[in-house]
Amino acid sequence: MSDIPPPGSVATFSHSGRRLTGPIVTLRRAIVQYPTHHRFLYRLLFQIFPSRLSKSECLLETHQASRPLEPVLYSFSTVSPTSMLLLPPLSAPDTRPRYHISVSTNCFTPSSYITTVRKGGSEGGELVGEFDKLKPPTVYVRGQEALIQNTLDDSRRRVACILWKGQDGNLFWDDGSTTKKDFQAHQRIRKCYHTEHCRPLEILAEFSVPKELRRLGEPAQSTQLKIYPEGQEHFDDILISILVLERKRTTLAVKEEVMVATSLIRRPMRTVYTPSPSRGIGASTDVGGPSRQRRWQSYTDVPLSGEGGEYNSQLHLL
Repeated sequence: MSDIPPPGSVATFSHSGRRLTGPIVTLRRAIVQYPTHHRFLYRLLFQIFPSRLSKSECLLETHQASRPLEPVLYSFSTVSPTSMLLLPPLSAPDTRPRYHISVSTNCFTPSSYITTVRKGGSEGGELVGEFDKLKPPTVYVRGQEALIQNTLDDSRRRVACILWKGQDGNLFWDDGSTTKKDFQAHQRIRKCYHTEHCRPLEILAEFSVPKELRRLGEPAQSTQLKIYPEGQEHFDDILISILVLERKRTTLAVKEEVMVATSLIRRPMRTVYTPSPSRGIGASTDVGGPSRQRRWQSYTDVPLSGEGGEYNSQLHLL
């Protein structure tokens, strides 16, 4: 620290539009040697040399110097029926919301939803990206739009291993299970790795869904995202990719539940139904009765099953 000028001489620094001289180089060395004071020193540099040290450079170097040394556990907090925030823990140096996530409907297709991610805690923050599951599904990240099928590669050997092709490198998501049912019933944790040539390297993040059911008198558990120090620079891609994966997983789960519920509906008449894809008319044969052609509108995608009864006999008379 012998080459660092005393605090009194720092206030007398000035510049004449020429190349920066020794004091700023000395301050840069001090920042490297004593990173705990980087906020004050960069603010001082920007005030003294505003035309030589841009604000963006200050923010970039400040962000790099302030990268956490330990994993940070963020929580998803719902603030309205259509939006939520990604919040750092209360023990973090900066407790402001990291991202604002909102959902809106597509005006042309109201059944399709658009997810938008912005930095900060409001809808007026910097746009990070958005995606829409409308056919064909697309994702927009940092000024570039691409098809999700070209960005998301789920053709891994195991169902739960998914490769996300981001702008800053590829991410490998793996939950350690062999089937989708394992994730839904047991694991509920996805791990994100930085990958090179389809080989997982260092771990970047962990996404966890609440495992236990909500109990009386206890607050609901929140979905959490743990970001490791190496994952801070990939935060945007990590968040966008896990939101796309969760949208896909939950959508498939809802479809499976609807199919199971529909298959349990009692079918009219003890019939054997064969769907006809060309005409949309199935040939139904009454068990013990004559054959007839009947148009089925509600059950064209589910085979008929069930036992006969009083209800079926009444329909048979129709």
